Amino acid sequence: MGGGEMPGPSDSADEMIAVLEVWNAERNDPTFDIKPTLQRVAELIEKETEAYLKQDPDPFDDRHPSRTHPSSTFGHLLKILFRNEDFMTK
Repeated sequence: MGGGEMPGPSDSADEMIAVLEVWNAERNDPTFDIKPTLQRVAELIEKETEAYLKQDPDPFDDRHPSRTHPSSTFGHLLKILFRNEDFMTK
């Protein structure tokens, strides 16, 4: 990537999937430290939330971000995160 190119919209989604896969593989290891995983998930969500809010969504529209702005990565990240039931319930 050169010339000030921004990462593609799926870069954050791909990274979220990778982070959750690592968590899934290592979560039962007693020496596994969850803090870096949680920090990276939070960073990805924060980054994509900011990008979503820059699209100036209607504050009174309570639909899921993937419905109001289908091309937004924020809604896709939320779907990835909440579909991982084990991660959400631990």
